Amino acid sequence: MSQPENILANKSTPDKSLAAGFYGELPKRSVEFSGVGFISRKLARIVAVFFTLPIFVPGIYQYYYDETVLKRSEFDDLMMRTPNAAILSQFEKDLTQQSRFDSWVRHAFWKFRTGGIKPPGAMYISSDDFLFTGEEIKVYNSYSLTAPTPAPSAAIMPAILDFNAQLRQRGIRLVLLPIPLKVSIYPEKLAIDYRDSDGPAMPPGFMDWMAEVRRSGIDVIDLTPALWKAKTHATDPLYWKTDTHWSFAGRAVAADVIADYLRPLTAGLPRISFDVTTIPFDAEGDIAWAISRGWGNTRFPHIHEKTIKLTRDGKPFVGGENAPILLAGDSFSVNYNNDGYGLGQELMLRLHTEVQVIGKPGDPINTARIILSQKPEAMAKKKIVIWEFAGRYMWRKWQKVTIK
Repeated sequence: MSQPENILANKSTPDKSLAAGFYGELPKRSVEFSGVGFISRKLARIVAVFFTLPIFVPGIYQYYYDETVLKRSEFDDLMMRTPNAAILSQFEKDLTQQSRFDSWVRHAFWKFRTGGIKPPGAMYISSDDFLFTGEEIKVYNSYSLTAPTPAPSAAIMPAILDFNAQLRQRGIRLVLLPIPLKVSIYPEKLAIDYRDSDGPAMPPGFMDWMAEVRRSGIDVIDLTPALWKAKTHATDPLYWKTDTHWSFAGRAVAADVIADYLRPLTAGLPRISFDVTTIPFDAEGDIAWAISRGWGNTRFPHIHEKTIKLTRDGKPFVGGENAPILLAGDSFSVNYNNDGYGLGQELMLRLHTEVQVIGKPGDPINTARIILSQKPEAMAKKKIVIWEFAGRYMWRKWQKVTIK
């Protein structure tokens, strides 16, 4: 059987063969390529080192950083036990998310390409299965909250000022409570080059709107700084991974801020008593539900947590018409309220003052005030109205609503 022909070999000088084995020996001198030139052994070594260093340097630096700065030994732990597929997969995932070199390169490229623009990309599922709605992402490409006509935002302040004027005529104080977007607190889940030093990813015009509200003499509570600070040391996410809403941990942080703000305003209000218990909580995240259309899935498991529950005489304690404080809003307010463990109960736990809750999931901008206009009895003993609205709804069309 004849040997296959070496088509790379020079017939007259076999030692120039580029193939090994029975094709011949590797060349002992520079190899010339037609139209390209040649490369010497010394230059080849330099090129090899140049292209090899990036493979080892990031790993060495990461090992040094983990050992000296973070005081952890994940690589050592990996070497001290027999690895299996699960351990290696987790190590690879941790390394991808925690790599300092990777973060630096991506951040530098992001700065170069975008000029440092903060809004994250239009993604919906992060690498660690955080889910975000398209409505939140669209906000970052929308008009400013302080944009003039014909932008819908031109109707925001007139609606707020009108509602505030109606409440003042009744001797009621208005407190605005915008809920930060999930992506504002966790922008790095969508833009992995996002740094903590960049601060929260604020939607367009939000801070200008906040300043305008305060110049108008209206109270507004900004929860963003507290949630941003709390997430750095929180053991659990402050927003549920598979849901548009904050977790009970995030809600507790918010309730602390709200209660601290309201406490001076509630000093003379009647006090209430109730019982407090802890209950288990199980739910399917609303975004996960929307993805699976209610059929369920294994990738996005149910939410399992524990939360406080307020009761009186063995029944859920819910604020009524005689409550001096009204919380009007959307699902952030009304969810779980009738069961005794909503945001209203969190505030009652801290203030020991009764809080009534009204509203409707999906539209706090207009519907909460429409409901209030149909319940004049709810206004009889109110001293404070907290108007809560999820940040993503602020870009909808606002209108004035007359309260009877």
